[in-house]
Amino acid sequence: MRVRTRWAVAAVGVVAGATWPVVPAMSASAAEVTTSLPGTSFSAVLVDDAHGHVYVTGADKLAVLDPYGALQQQVPLSGAAGMTLDGSTLYVALAQNGIAALDTATLAVERTFPTPAGSGICPAHLAATGGRVYFTYGCADSHGGLGSLDPATGTMTLGLGAATPDARPVAAAGGKLVTSADDGIDLYDLSGGTPALITSATPCTAPNTLAFNSGRILASCQAPSKGLALSATDLSVTGEYGSNNQPPVGIAGSADGSTVAVVTTTDYAPTVWVSSATGAALHDFPLPAGETIDYRGVGLSGTGSTAYAVSHLSHAYKLHVFTAEAQTPALTLTGPAKLDAGRPVTLTGTFGGGAGKQLAVTRTDLAGRHSLAAVTTAAGGAFTVTDKPGGGDNVYAVSFAGDDKWGPARASATVVVARRATAVSLRTDHSLYSYRAAAEVTIRLAGTSGTVCLANTTGQSTCTGTDRAGVARLSFHPMTHNTVLTASFAGNSTFAPASAKVRVHTSAQVQETLRGTRLGVLVQPYRPGATVRFTEQAVVHGKWRTVGTRTARLDGNSRAISGALGTIGRDRVYRVRASFVADGLNAASDGAWKTFRTR
Repeated sequence: MRVRTRWAVAAVGVVAGATWPVVPAMSASAAEVTTSLPGTSFSAVLVDDAHGHVYVTGADKLAVLDPYGALQQQVPLSGAAGMTLDGSTLYVALAQNGIAALDTATLAVERTFPTPAGSGICPAHLAATGGRVYFTYGCADSHGGLGSLDPATGTMTLGLGAATPDARPVAAAGGKLVTSADDGIDLYDLSGGTPALITSATPCTAPNTLAFNSGRILASCQAPSKGLALSATDLSVTGEYGSNNQPPVGIAGSADGSTVAVVTTTDYAPTVWVSSATGAALHDFPLPAGETIDYRGVGLSGTGSTAYAVSHLSHAYKLHVFTAEAQTPALTLTGPAKLDAGRPVTLTGTFGGGAGKQLAVTRTDLAGRHSLAAVTTAAGGAFTVTDKPGGGDNVYAVSFAGDDKWGPARASATVVVARRATAVSLRTDHSLYSYRAAAEVTIRLAGTSGTVCLANTTGQSTCTGTDRAGVARLSFHPMTHNTVLTASFAGNSTFAPASAKVRVHTSAQVQETLRGTRLGVLVQPYRPGATVRFTEQAVVHGKWRTVGTRTARLDGNSRAISGALGTIGRDRVYRVRASFVADGLNAASDGAWKTFRTR
């Protein structure tokens, strides 16, 4: 994450004697935080003030960031595109895969609604209202249109409204829905359950973003070079929002209706323009020259105090967070870097906003994140946090939500609590295994119990819990190569992590076929280029004696063939076999003797 301030001094948090940047202080201008986004594409950005999230889709995933721009989580979602919120549910369009519903608290996918069988549609933009999710769809090889999803039944209805050549922006609120059309914008009434056209109008050319906001419709279009406010009754223009006479590529309004953000993009001056509801200019936030702000790549916090913009340079995508509060206070938190087990900890800090301010306190430890009792600042902004942490890393964080004078701020400190040492022992039932055999493994954990994991050098792994005595038994299969088995214990609040290793070998499997005097061999696992040895024996003076040997390399099919190796006499009995020559990947192994008689 990169933090940049203009005409401002950065606030700092003190963490165990070290100084780290936190939310920067601002003048009447702004502070900017820039976060690199995962992936190489972008679809949509959505601000969720109620749950403290900023969602960004693209590159087959949903990136979840906090309001300050810190990446919190990535959720794999194939084809993730447009988004909409309905209370505690986030809906995400999944291109040809349907629509996913996620819990905004856990960010888990609760349900995926597939598109109707054989429809071949590609959901793109979403809008939730009145218990339904409306969506526009359109694939490269098919016509688009408007559809709806009833989450209660999972029913999707297609072909609503006018057909379009591709997926168009859509927005819905207050019993109405708006979407772009070939020659302008269509406004629909949803009161009857099915969208009914109210009016069509052409207030602008080629709309790229539409949004309902406090009883009006916001639109950004290829022309004119302004963001527009439209009447939710007849689509007439009721307001304009600033730009640099470049076509806007996105528009967003704050939930309280006080603020509108418009983004324009050129190679020289990509900019976020923030205006009041009446169109009066409040702030303009330029991005670095050369970056491009993506279509619909803009969002606003609920009060309009923070603007978000998604940009890219080449295939590197970023989220820019611009905070325009009047003041953001300095916030510090200091604690001991290390602590003995079982001891209480006291952390102290100062808050630049003075006395009487409540700060939220959390502790993140090995078991997860926990809310602690809030603290109230005393004279001079001083405060104290006391706690009794468990073993391992404990990250304490204090945060101020902001008020009418001070913006939000956050600071953190890490306290490492010593943990007792433990030992892991690892025992296998054999040191040499035949090809595709199962290794029976016993893992013992000294002095404690918990989850242990077993892994090999190829990345295969499995985990299980021990019994009360700290013993776990696992069957690890199939064994195909020489490997090092590693048993590991991740640690808990009392005991530190520990691991143990053991090297085991796996012999190759030799399969032979004798045709006349020619012996063919197939080696498993697949080992082209490995070496096999052919041995031929004959009965001499009543005993088998070796009469010839040769080595050969396995071909691209892991096979080799050898003919007779020595002088073949008449009316004699011979036997031949192939042996795999040990190397770094597999142990040696012999095939069975194959007997033949000459005439």
